[in-house]
Amino acid sequence: MSFHIAAAHIKASLFPDPPQLLNFYYCLAELQQLSMVACKFTVFIIIQSQTMKYLLLCLLLGWGTVQLTAQQDMLQPVNWAFEAKMVNDTTFDLTFTAAIQKGWYLYAQDLEEGGPIPTTIAFDPAEGLQLIGKTKEAGPVIEGMDELFQMNVRKFKNEVVFTQRAVISEKTKVVSGYIEFMTCDDEQCLPPTEIPFAFSFRG
Repeated sequence: MSFHIAAAHIKASLFPDPPQLLNFYYCLAELQQLSMVACKFTVFIIIQSQTMKYLLLCLLLGWGTVQLTAQQDMLQPVNWAFEAKMVNDTTFDLTFTAAIQKGWYLYAQDLEEGGPIPTTIAFDPAEGLQLIGKTKEAGPVIEGMDELFQMNVRKFKNEVVFTQRAVISEKTKVVSGYIEFMTCDDEQCLPPTEIPFAFSFRG
């Protein structure tokens, strides 16, 4: 029995409807003068199981997910800087400055529910710390309909400075906490992010 007939026999008996691409492997087997057993084994490995297709699909989907996650991890459209500005011996303005990349937006502190995550500055309890009033925000603000969320929002571009006045005592060593925020451009949003902050006092 010729290699061509053997390959055709294997093709018909094992795989009634193989992909057209497999014809290439049958021809290759004949050209390489493989034995009938080797030819049968090779073809069997190549097209024996449909699970190979699903495995390949899973690998491709998994790789796509990894790439997307990596791209999101590389995106850092907001950079933060912290500074404690002295008002007097016991009073400080704690400032949180967000530098926002062009095309991206940072959302304000007060937003309606059902939309983007508002920016939140949370302080850890500290001995001798007294926060005066609410955290203020100042920067180029955009108010109106947000196309991504289909609701009216307040968001900032370029740069925004959040300021919290605080009174400390001699017992206050560190004022710490975290900022939770969310950033979007005109097509996508990054997951909400938390970053820690700390202001040191009294040496």
